[in-house]
Amino acid sequence: MLQAGPAGAGKQSQDEVPGGESGRVSHTLGILDIGSNTLRLLVAQADEDLVAKPLLEKSWTTRLGRFEPSSQRLSAFAVEDSLRAVEEAVRLSKEMGAEQVLGVATAAVRNAVNGADFVQACLRLGGLSVKVLSPEEEALTVYTGFLSGEARPPGKALLLDLGGGSSEIILGQGDQVERVLSLNIGCISLLSEFPCSDALATKEWEHFLQTVRDRVSSFLEGVSSEGAEVVGLSGSIVQLAAVDRGFGDADVSRLQGHVLSSGRIREILDHLRQLSLQDRRAVSGLRPDRADSVLTGGVLLQQVMAQLGCERLRIGLFGLRRGVALRYCRGELF
Repeated sequence: MLQAGPAGAGKQSQDEVPGGESGRVSHTLGILDIGSNTLRLLVAQADEDLVAKPLLEKSWTTRLGRFEPSSQRLSAFAVEDSLRAVEEAVRLSKEMGAEQVLGVATAAVRNAVNGADFVQACLRLGGLSVKVLSPEEEALTVYTGFLSGEARPPGKALLLDLGGGSSEIILGQGDQVERVLSLNIGCISLLSEFPCSDALATKEWEHFLQTVRDRVSSFLEGVSSEGAEVVGLSGSIVQLAAVDRGFGDADVSRLQGHVLSSGRIREILDHLRQLSLQDRRAVSGLRPDRADSVLTGGVLLQQVMAQLGCERLRIGLFGLRRGVALRYCRGELF
């Protein structure tokens, strides 16, 4: 069982700027999450218990997890785009007064045969030290960030962190992570099989659903959401909620706590799969750069929820980056 935070830690105030209370030392940090689909930057003040309202948040879609064909190598094109994003993230962080800029990498870099080369390039070209998280450490850090948010459930929480290259299912209660399941399947890895570059006919769509269903069912056999509040944290899940509400990027913060039912997810996906890629890019609330991966991520979510017996989930916006900030301030990372 993993400990995600100090016992008795209070709920965070998102508008409070931490510093000085009870002898705590605050830091202005830049946190860069190097994911399989997107690099996400958070610049904020933090101490061991609190992460204040962000000074800056920015993301870059680089598709680092789309490996070279028939290999486990990061592609030169994706590496080049990602390194440019790293350099910009470091520069922006320092401009915002960050004392430290910390990078964490997940499935794409973890699973790539040239992942270590990428980490070295981040340090050499961007001056960024990158820690590659194991699935267990990633889950613990995500759960730590989740606990820093609002509407913390009184009982068990089941977190669905369905990323680009892997999916983590995290069961926790209080400050404890009780179980972690990690599956090497995500919205970007699925795109190599199901590009979703055009409208999908019913037969093709049913084949897609069945393929993902088969993989998920063996992975989650015997796992249930019964008695737990289910929270969706990943970009693909947030995008489905944004489509449901018609919110653009500027309004994403308003999606915290939004509830999606399995029936509504099915309706959204059935509508989107009948649209061309170009038409999907024009859908209200959907980021154009996620017009393909919203389908692969949505199908993965749909099948995970079905296997768990889950009829609804709540959207959570506090995860990995906030967890990195808190664990750094506690001396647990880096």
